[in-house]
Amino acid sequence: PTQIAALATLIGIGGGIKAILFLSCFVFGILASNIAVAFFASTGYIAIRKHGRIYSIIGALTAGFSFVVGLSLLQNGNK
Repeated sequence: PTQIAALATLIGIGGGIKAILFLSCFVFGILASNIAVAFFASTGYIAIRKHGRIYSIIGALTAGFSFVVGLSLLQNGNK
């Protein structure tokens, strides 16, 4: 509720039809986002079950790359 009040104040809605429209769009966006996350998580889980080895290799490569990037950032930060 406080997020909606802050956003409404920031864009100067105040009240009335504009506020109801804004609130409807805000709620619709949250619902759509949650549905999309649930859908992609489910399809990703199904794909992992079918091609588990490939996803494990991609995950390991991604983790290794992230580790190397993190180390390089730490080393450059000390200079």
